[in-house]
Amino acid sequence: MKGQAAVFVALIVVLSSVALVSTDIEADDGPWAGGSGSQSDPYLISTEQQLQYIGAVASNPNNHYLLINDITVTSSWMPIGSSGGAFNGTLDGNGYTIRGLNLDGDGDVGFIADNNGTVRNLFFDDVTVVLTGYEVIGGIIAATNTGTIENCLVSNSSLTMDYTSEDVVATIYAGGIAGLNRGTISMCEMKDSDVNISHTSRDSISYITDEQRLDVQNNMYVGGIAGYSSGVVENCLSNASVSVYTQSRFTGTAHMVGGFEPTVKSYGGGIVGYSSGRVSDCANVNDTAFSGKMEIPGRTSGEPLLHRDSATAASV
Repeated sequence: MKGQAAVFVALIVVLSSVALVSTDIEADDGPWAGGSGSQSDPYLISTEQQLQYIGAVASNPNNHYLLINDITVTSSWMPIGSSGGAFNGTLDGNGYTIRGLNLDGDGDVGFIADNNGTVRNLFFDDVTVVLTGYEVIGGIIAATNTGTIENCLVSNSSLTMDYTSEDVVATIYAGGIAGLNRGTISMCEMKDSDVNISHTSRDSISYITDEQRLDVQNNMYVGGIAGYSSGVVENCLSNASVSVYTQSRFTGTAHMVGGFEPTVKSYGGGIVGYSSGRVSDCANVNDTAFSGKMEIPGRTSGEPLLHRDSATAASV
């Protein structure tokens, strides 16, 4: 409890200390509300149109951005960094909120597709992300993070998937902040949100043996903050409801019970689904809302679903 309280206090102190910049802008500088894009004079973002425009120049490593208003997204969103390379600049939310973002699809799905820069002091509310396909990296702030995400809050939002694939190697990374983290996620919070991921992998080509079929796989990594992390997740808090459901089923005609063995790995956790990096000083304060289930009709052997909490891993 003391550790959880410390995280709460730290978040409150940091998030409440964000300095707001005046919105009294006299002139428009191109598509922006002001600024030159440098670190000391960032482009100012006041409207949805300006926010959308970041994607057109996101790969420029010299560009820096600062929100000066809350922004509601009303049109379709093209993830920043989904074309022209990763986002390499700085996006400072300045304590403001992006609302109403709706995303769906496969591949890299998130507000930012590939973040190699810095996203900080940015709040998200009422965001809906729906994942499809069998090769998916999905997160509300970033699909893949190789940079830094710090002092960010996601509230009243959902990241969901309910999809079936056949005869493929399915690999799914899904996390409330980032699906795949190779960088640093620090001082972030998932609040009153859902991460609900379900995938069924169908196998129509197995032999009547107990062999594993390497060309039919169902690999899932799901977490309240990050699905898979080889980087750093620190000082993060989540009360998100996390649900992971994995099913692999044979659909061919020459099937004997126990006569096929797909390769299945399914990991889930309130903070990180699977970590090969460092997870420290994090608190999952809604552990009872975690559910994980793996079903393999005709299965002969294999790994259980693993539930990984903020610090340790244990089979469930």
